[in-house]
Amino acid sequence: MDRNVEMFMTIEKSLVQNNCLSRPNIFLCPEIEPKLLGKLKDIIKRHQGTVTEDKSNASHVVYPVPGNLEEEEWVRPVMKRDKQVLLHWGYYPD
Repeated sequence: MDRNVEMFMTIEKSLVQNNCLSRPNIFLCPEIEPKLLGKLKDIIKRHQGTVTEDKSNASHVVYPVPGNLEEEEWVRPVMKRDKQVLLHWGYYPD
């Protein structure tokens, strides 16, 4: 194993042991489609997170994809520079 990778793994392990770094504890809403639910659980496992059944115990909460956004879209301006405006579209990742 590369020495740099080994060093970072040691640092990460030390941070976790000293409670300076915590792994994500994720609550998945039951309304999420089963097919998507499986994919999300695989992603969480790959990133060393855990899935919790208790929403109040979660560090992250994943909600289902909102339905029918065609009728109403949510947008807000983030930054304006001269005649240009950077917009943030709601319900879409940055």
